[in-house]
Amino acid sequence: MEKELLGRQWDDRMDAFSNGEFISRNFVCAGLFYNGNSQYLDNMAKLAKKLIDRQKVDGELKGFLENLNYKVSGNAIYSRQVVNRWVNLFKVVKSDQKVGFYRKSANERFDVAELDLGNPSDIQHYAGIIFLRIRGYEDQELSEELKYDLRQELLEEWLEVAEDRWVREYLKRVKEILEDIKRGVYGSHYRFPFSTLAYYLFPVNFDRFENVILVSSVSMYNRRPDTKQNLWQELQKTKDFEDLKGHLESKGKSLRDLEELLDQAFKEENLARLRKDWLKFIKKVLNGGIESRRLVGAFLKKRDRGKKTSVSYGYYEVPARNLELFLFYEDGIENRYIELLKDRLAKFKYAGDVKISVKNEKPIPIHSLFGGEEYFRILKGLEGGSKELRHEESVKLLYALAYFTARLNGFLRLSMEQKEKLIGALLLLNTNLERDQRYDFWDSISFLYDYYGVPFQTVTKRFLSILENGKGSSNAIKNMLISLYKDTKILHFNFDGFKLPEEVVVYVILEKPSPRFFYEKSEMSLVSASRHYMYEVYTIKSKGNEASIELEDKFFVMCDYFGDDVDRLKEYIKQRIEDKRSRFCFISALKDGYAKVLYEDMCSYSDFERKALFIRYKELKTAYVSQRADNDCLVIYTQQFNELAKTLGIRLDEDAAAIAIKPARPSREFEDIYHPALQVFYTEKIGWSSDEVYSQQHNLFLFTLIALSMYESEAFQVPYSKLSLYSKERNIYLNINRQTNEGLKSSYRFPLRTLLYELVEFFRHLPGDKEVS
Repeated sequence: MEKELLGRQWDDRMDAFSNGEFISRNFVCAGLFYNGNSQYLDNMAKLAKKLIDRQKVDGELKGFLENLNYKVSGNAIYSRQVVNRWVNLFKVVKSDQKVGFYRKSANERFDVAELDLGNPSDIQHYAGIIFLRIRGYEDQELSEELKYDLRQELLEEWLEVAEDRWVREYLKRVKEILEDIKRGVYGSHYRFPFSTLAYYLFPVNFDRFENVILVSSVSMYNRRPDTKQNLWQELQKTKDFEDLKGHLESKGKSLRDLEELLDQAFKEENLARLRKDWLKFIKKVLNGGIESRRLVGAFLKKRDRGKKTSVSYGYYEVPARNLELFLFYEDGIENRYIELLKDRLAKFKYAGDVKISVKNEKPIPIHSLFGGEEYFRILKGLEGGSKELRHEESVKLLYALAYFTARLNGFLRLSMEQKEKLIGALLLLNTNLERDQRYDFWDSISFLYDYYGVPFQTVTKRFLSILENGKGSSNAIKNMLISLYKDTKILHFNFDGFKLPEEVVVYVILEKPSPRFFYEKSEMSLVSASRHYMYEVYTIKSKGNEASIELEDKFFVMCDYFGDDVDRLKEYIKQRIEDKRSRFCFISALKDGYAKVLYEDMCSYSDFERKALFIRYKELKTAYVSQRADNDCLVIYTQQFNELAKTLGIRLDEDAAAIAIKPARPSREFEDIYHPALQVFYTEKIGWSSDEVYSQQHNLFLFTLIALSMYESEAFQVPYSKLSLYSKERNIYLNINRQTNEGLKSSYRFPLRTLLYELVEFFRHLPGDKEVS
């Protein structure tokens, strides 16, 4: 690996672990799978070859990680042809077959409408969106503890003006129990599972945007009984549960009182009454009916423009007529569920030309994908467990993920050998996890199979219960099918009302950074921290009123902008600048990411700056979306967005044009899952050329963002969704003990998701046509 590249300086901290150089116990490291130590990487390559050949090497991996001078036994000979399969595998499985299916139906469309800042009285007559800002917490960090306190404060305000008698009594009881939880388990009251209990009792959440805190995720909608049961079980597992019991008893109450209140929070008729009274409450805040101590509101109303702009739901072109799936199951999944799934897949009628079938007659234990039961248990143990894994757990987790990555190669090889088929897998998990909850197991493995484009999908007991109940089973399978095709699909759609060039090709470069590393855990400022980056390049082609979007390539840029893909990505862009149809759109959620550096570097090429936009992405949470606005694509332009910000007291750092888009939502029965957030896109430029004026409605800027949001959605009922650009800083950390060059044994701390970036990059650059001895 070259340590000097185009004037950039290699960061020697990438080599600290491999060289046995210890920085500090609290230092967040990287470099376990990516570094400049060739001897270390050769040993790792031998381990990878053994994994690909299904050899059990957990003992050697442990010895190699722990001991500075450990040498892995044997040789490793790689074929260049085999290694090439690991580079952008999703491109390999694409084919020329013209088969596919409609997202929903051939004639299904959604409208694109604009929003204006409305008056309080407009809420009675217009569809639109309500925003609520929490007053008095400007420029303050939004901690989990503060969320708990805000929930209590907001509840008190609502209680004072609630009109429904039952709602008043319910809120009064919730107010008391929230205080009891806080006093009974103080210090744990704002942590899982007590924070989740508080949320279900008073289902209002909060989020930060720029300098203010907003109300978000108001979820007074359908809930399943098993959610309550699982939550109660989690509460009983905690060491604080007995403390809560004791506190309640000292107040003349019991756990049964709490459980009964939780029962009330899950009844559909009660949620309906809460929704109705909540809307009355926020309307009073908006129109001045009450003088709120904590809330400032704003209403954006849907503008009636006469002639409509609309987009079709689209048609998915997929790489193979036959989708064959292996079934893997976790212990606890009953055989009747497995047989039911096979039957429903065989009879599914809404896949167009695609035929879905199960490849294995007898399902396979899921732990075989991860090297054995003990390794799979480590992965599953991530749910609700400690976010700091000890050495033994960390080594086993690394082994499980490396073993899983090696197994992905086999599924790709099957697809390559059978041109008419795409081979994938369904992983049946014994969990009832809510879809809107963070799923650490899925986060860990999905990054791997998402990158390679292999059709893998987890299936939970919730999904299986939908199949068993019958209602909604076809919908669930259709969504699963869309998700399985991931990066291999092409979405075709048509549109009306947009003012676009007659023919245009937009290359969208989407930045997806790893969590930060190279900083002390105790540091509040992460200015000096580093990241790895993955870039997804989408191609949007438009001619007349027909368009398509597909994922064309993926690139990895490692710490300090190193890696083979740095030049490959630049060359990819450079080759397309001279095409008169081409435009370039860089999208990032970061101010200091490599995407901005790349954009500025490319501006040195003639004509590039005129053709390119750099866009910063943020999310602005909403407090309420009226039912009449559910299905429309609602857009806010710069002037209206600035007016909204002024009303809410939002201090905008961006001196830039902005477009905000509301993601669609499915029918009301799913509202416990989907919480709308406006996608806000900033750009310092007002168009792609002098004759494309930003204020012109429905321009190429907006069209590009809608097309990208459509590709992102994996639900047939939801034609577009919000983008997923980055993982939040909350992470799982691995702690690996290793001998240092001073002969001591020290613990190195790694963010798990950062290591996943490195693991993929490592497998992409195995030494093809080379014997490693």
